[in-house]
Amino acid sequence: MSAEKLSFEDFQPGRRFALGPKPVTTEEIIEFASEFDPQPMHLDEAAGRASILGGLAASGWHTSSMFMRMMADSYVLHSLCEGAPGVELMEWRKPVLAGDTLSGHSTVLEARPMRSRPGMGIVKFRHEVENQRGELVCVSENSVMFGMRARPADIGINPGDISMRMSELYAVGEKAEIGSYNFTEENIIRFATRYDPQRFHVDKEAAKDTLFGDLCASGWHTTAAWMRTFLAFWKRQSAALAQNGLTSPNLGPSPGFQKLQWLRPVFVGDVVTYSVAFLSSRALASRPGWHLNTILCEGVNQNGDAVIRFESSVLEFD
Repeated sequence: MSAEKLSFEDFQPGRRFALGPKPVTTEEIIEFASEFDPQPMHLDEAAGRASILGGLAASGWHTSSMFMRMMADSYVLHSLCEGAPGVELMEWRKPVLAGDTLSGHSTVLEARPMRSRPGMGIVKFRHEVENQRGELVCVSENSVMFGMRARPADIGINPGDISMRMSELYAVGEKAEIGSYNFTEENIIRFATRYDPQRFHVDKEAAKDTLFGDLCASGWHTTAAWMRTFLAFWKRQSAALAQNGLTSPNLGPSPGFQKLQWLRPVFVGDVVTYSVAFLSSRALASRPGWHLNTILCEGVNQNGDAVIRFESSVLEFD
């Protein structure tokens, strides 16, 4: 490992790292949405203007992925980073529109050695991303693992007619399988090259000498694939309801998610089966006719091992 790379010791509480600038193009928004989140407001300018977002807007998952690339370019790729166990908080505050330029900063909140992994430490960050108008578009908090300068040589890993509401369709806690996604070497590297080009996501040989031990998918790829399977599932659900004379709930953009955990690495050849469970719903006093639903989103690999879990917020309107 190069002594020039940032190590755990360099991430002292209060230190800030600049992020960006990252121009957001129409082509990139449509390209990402076409593969992972093909909703009209992410694919068509007119549909975007007609939506609450006010223009052709990036998927929230695209915003998160661009934010990851900004982190990577700022400090992650220049450090002894060994990945992240998840994301404690992600808030999509304002739409990211075609033509926006994103910038921001990451601030170290706390840093501590890991008792379970001598030679490594875990650093908690707060990230804030703004558009060119100074408007906060994304706020996130998460913890990242970094090697220490005195790190041991081998740390390895052991490895219709009636409009329905979501709360009327699903019992609280009832889990529904929504589909699967096959992680191939090609799609892992393609996603990571664009959004998270850390060595364990883009270089199979280099990955062997990391904590993961082999090429693995970016956590943001795993989450974006959940969105892809959920939309396909929702399309099937809506068609089934229509056959029975029912109208499916009108789902709007998501304001964010929380408690995201990447529980296990996703490797080449893994097939992740995703699921969703309804947790709660509440009316929004500020928007009559609107509800905010919370759903539990999970994914397991072909061996039944949990690889991802998070709670997502979903807007629903009359």
